[in-house]
Amino acid sequence: MQDSGKLETALFFSAFPYRRRFLHFIKEHNKNITISNEPWNVKQNIQLLKYFYNKNQINYAISKTQRYLKNQKNFHFNQIILWNEPEYSYLLKQIYDPPIVLFIKSSNGKMLNFNEYDSISIVGTRNPFPVSLLATDRVVELFSIFKNSDELVKQIGKVHQTQLKLFRENLRKNQKMIATVSGFARGIDYRVHKSSIFFNVPTIAILGSGIDFVSPKKHLKLFLEAVSNHQEFYLVSEFFPSYKAGKYTFPLRNRIITGLSQYLFVMQAGEKSGALISTDYALQENRDIYCFDHPFFDNLIHNDGNKKLIEEGANVLKIEV
Repeated sequence: MQDSGKLETALFFSAFPYRRRFLHFIKEHNKNITISNEPWNVKQNIQLLKYFYNKNQINYAISKTQRYLKNQKNFHFNQIILWNEPEYSYLLKQIYDPPIVLFIKSSNGKMLNFNEYDSISIVGTRNPFPVSLLATDRVVELFSIFKNSDELVKQIGKVHQTQLKLFRENLRKNQKMIATVSGFARGIDYRVHKSSIFFNVPTIAILGSGIDFVSPKKHLKLFLEAVSNHQEFYLVSEFFPSYKAGKYTFPLRNRIITGLSQYLFVMQAGEKSGALISTDYALQENRDIYCFDHPFFDNLIHNDGNKKLIEEGANVLKIEV
């Protein structure tokens, strides 16, 4: 576990309600938070917070942090990464509104360094068709083959089953591994993580809750499977550990999903799909969007979100299923 000063600082700053531009303001003005035991007694920290929060909110955050530390016997996370540490994703740091702290639970005890991975984010509807699930499996299988994300997106749709062995034999060693990033929700998200475990691809789940209250709870079985097999599976949250998911937490989570990768794959999205929130973030942050399409969807409305994105200039994700 982290040293007590870092732990208290992370808990304290995550105890505040979300305020857009908070970390942007810190970066813009060349300021920084001070890591300390009892960080609320550090003048510089309180001065920063007063730009966005009132006295009652600050006092509440102090009380919340102290109660948690007093009552929590076992922590459900084994790592904390603050925004200015070298393990923090350089891509995520570039977005307009990055999280100030990330709580992480690793399946195999390994400390996560986001910059050791070449990540691709994959999102989609909670109610996908089988063809979208099969395409998701296929994409993740390719992740286990290619050297990096640039090579993968260049070749996507060109590789055939007979070539898989050849690619595996010609992989260069000591390259960054491609990792999958998704949201741990049902549907496409869950399939991304499940396929990653099957093909032994590192996977990163961004939670819409604190790390003490993973939702859906039944999906933890997949994480425990990775624990048993000593595979790389990371649960990641910016929220105070005991914070429960709410309507606004999932859209916030989406900016992290897209922020961690240069590429966003949308496997299936209806016209009003929540996955389109991720594409909005991706467009704002100049990420490359790839949308899966299939003849099966031609006369159905269940992929209208993807079709619209393709019409507006998104790349077509060509996957043989």
